Amino acid sequence: MEINQLVQASKKGDMQSFIQLLRLKEDLIYNIAKAYTQNSHDAEDCISESTIRAYDKLKQLKDPEKFYTWYISILVNTCRKKYKKLNREVEYIPEQHDFATEEIMKSTDNRILVEGILEHLKENEREIIVLRYLKDFSLEEVAEILEVPVGTVKSRINRTIGKIKGKYGRYSHEV
Repeated sequence: MEINQLVQASKKGDMQSFIQLLRLKEDLIYNIAKAYTQNSHDAEDCISESTIRAYDKLKQLKDPEKFYTWYISILVNTCRKKYKKLNREVEYIPEQHDFATEEIMKSTDNRILVEGILEHLKENEREIIVLRYLKDFSLEEVAEILEVPVGTVKSRINRTIGKIKGKYGRYSHEV
């Protein structure tokens, strides 16, 4: 079944179709949650909460083709709320190196470089870099996920890349 059919079946109450939709992108979903929470337990909690919210609000989704962007925005907001509620500053500490694409993580040097750069970024800078460059979302999809205009996404990316270039100089072209 294709995504449109699965979404339509899910909207009609077919839980198996909804589960199948999530299973198609389970690695992406988990990796995004883990990039925000930095540990498996919190990532799984956020995914569970997001899944319940998404299923409850599924009838509000107008364009079935945007299911994953819509779901990821719910997931990102859930991860953000979790840390606001706990009233703590989130510091990036990679538990595993599974959140980046294979192209970026081909060598140990690149992995160390990417981790080092991400570690020193603020949460909002890290999330935009992870979504855009490590998860390959388009500018429009990143804007939808973060619920900001595309222009804001572009300016945040430019500001963050400028910060990376300023701080890491010769290594920044590898990001």
